[in-house]
Amino acid sequence: TNGWFRALVLFLSKPLRSKDLVFSAQQQQWYNARQTAAIPNGIPLDHFTYQKRTKSTTWKLLFAGRLIPAKNPLGLIQSLSRLRNLDFKLDLLGEGPLFDECKALIDQLDLADKIKLWGNQSNVVDFINDAHLLLLPSRWEGMPITVLEAGA
Repeated sequence: TNGWFRALVLFLSKPLRSKDLVFSAQQQQWYNARQTAAIPNGIPLDHFTYQKRTKSTTWKLLFAGRLIPAKNPLGLIQSLSRLRNLDFKLDLLGEGPLFDECKALIDQLDLADKIKLWGNQSNVVDFINDAHLLLLPSRWEGMPITVLEAGA
């Protein structure tokens, strides 16, 4: 979707927000500058580009993180199994002690056509630039770098 949809969502959700926080001054164009605070995140913005997307009905979802219980990748896979009739693809990036369990659950739930388990990737920025939506099913988080990068 393009700028009009974002503007519509922001307009309709305004009564629910007292202040908007954004991760860079560049993002303030989408918000009322007087009610917006930009929090510099230390992420090099030149690695991230806004790409006008070709129209596609397939949602590109992304999970990037360690495959550990706190990040809840198994819960994410189980949740997406309930949405199997929707048109989406999940790129699941990361390594960790739950890697084999994630692979087995994807196979068990017959989601191999929807979820690709990539392991560790050095080009996470390319996946972020390609994704429509970052999913963060964590049970708890501190300051997740992937959210900061996705916000760039």
